[in-house]
Amino acid sequence: MQGRQIVITSMNSITELGYGNEEMWSNILNGKQGFSKKYKTITPRQTSFSGQVDRSKMKEDYFSSKEVDYLDDIAKFAVSATLDLAKEEQFFETNMFGYDPFRVGVNIGVGIFGLGKMSEASKLFSSKDYSKISYHHLASMIPNSAPAQISIKLGTKGISTSSSSACTSSLIAIKQSYLEIASGFHDMMITGGVDAPLEDVWHLGFSKLALAQSDAENGCNPFSRNRKGTVSAEGAGIIFLEERENALKRGADIKAEIVGFSSTSDSFHNLAMEPSAEAPIRAMTSALKMANLGPSDIDWIGSHSPGTKKGDIYESKAISEVFGEKTPPVTALKSYFGHTIGASGVNEIIAMIESAKRGIIIPTLNLSDIDEASEINHCLEFKKCDVRYILKNSFGFGGTNSCIILKIDNEKLH
Repeated sequence: MQGRQIVITSMNSITELGYGNEEMWSNILNGKQGFSKKYKTITPRQTSFSGQVDRSKMKEDYFSSKEVDYLDDIAKFAVSATLDLAKEEQFFETNMFGYDPFRVGVNIGVGIFGLGKMSEASKLFSSKDYSKISYHHLASMIPNSAPAQISIKLGTKGISTSSSSACTSSLIAIKQSYLEIASGFHDMMITGGVDAPLEDVWHLGFSKLALAQSDAENGCNPFSRNRKGTVSAEGAGIIFLEERENALKRGADIKAEIVGFSSTSDSFHNLAMEPSAEAPIRAMTSALKMANLGPSDIDWIGSHSPGTKKGDIYESKAISEVFGEKTPPVTALKSYFGHTIGASGVNEIIAMIESAKRGIIIPTLNLSDIDEASEINHCLEFKKCDVRYILKNSFGFGGTNSCIILKIDNEKLH
C-alpha cells in the first residue's frame, strides 16, 4: 500500500463563493466572502448571515421532475458538482476513463443528513397531512442519498457509501477513498463532501452555539480579537482520486498527491475542544510521519478555525506546538466560505490547490486585529510562493480531528 501514489485528478466546488472553481477563484482574488445577509431571523440570537448556493445555476436536465421534488439538497448539490465535473473531464465519452465500473466507487462526506426533507416530513406529520409523507422522504433523509444518486447518475458499480463525522466528514471520506485505491479494491474513487444545513431548527441551534450574530459586519473573521463566531453555509466539493500511474496513462492533469493523513478523537466533550489540544497535535504529527516529512517541509497550513472564541485559540496552540517558531503561513479559509460543515474540508482543499498551483498563498480575510492568544504566522496578504506541501486541518463536534497533507503537482513551479 505504501508504494502506491494516490492523486487528485479533478475537482469541483459549488458554494455561494462560487459555482465552480473558476468563479470561486475569481471571488477569492477579489476578497469576496461566500455569504451574505439573507436568512430571516426569528429570535435575537439567530444570525441573519448564511452562505447559499445559487440554485439557478444548477442544470435542469440533471434531474427529472420527480427527482426535483423528492431529492434533498444534499443529493442535488453533490450530483450537480459531480456531473459538471464528469462532463468537463469527458467521463462518459471515455467510458469511465476506461475503468471497470465495479472498480469505480463513491464515498461522500455528509456532516448532518437531509435536513430539508426531514423538516418537510415533520411539518406534514404535525399538520396531520399524512398522505403527503412519502417513502421518498426516507430515502432522501439518509446521508447515503448523496453517494447513491452520484452512483446512479454515473453508472458506477463499486462501493457507494457516506462518511459522517461532523465537520471532518469530507476529509475522512477522502482518507477512506485513498485506502480503497491503495489497498487494491478500487481504481478510482469519487469523493468529497456536501451539506445543506440552512434549515430553521439547525440554523437556530447553531446560532446559539457558534454562529456569528446579526451585527457582525464582516461575518466570519477567525483569529480576530473581535470575532463573533462562524457563518453557516451550504455546498458541495467533489474530487476524483486515482492511482498516479493509471492517471498518467490516460493523460490526466494531476492536481496533487495525497501523502499523509491522520484522524484522532479528543475523548473529552460533545461540543467543546479539549484544552491541551493533544488530539489535534497528534493528528498533525501522525500525518507528517506518514508523509515522511518534518514540520519545516510544510509550506502552507489551511486551518479549521471557524471563528469561535475557544476553537481558534486551541487550534493556534496545536499548530504552535507542532511547528514552533518556524510555523508556515496559516490561512483560515472559512473567512471566505463560511462553514459548510461536511463539505468544509474538501472545499478548502480545492481552494488551496487552485491557489498553490498558481504559486500563490491567499490571506485570511478581515484579520486586522489579531487575538494575542492566537499569535501564529497568519497570512495577511496575497503572497507569491513556491508551494510544494500543504497541510489542511478539520475539527468537529464530538472531538473529531482530521489532518491531510498534499503534495502539489506543478511542473511549472518545481
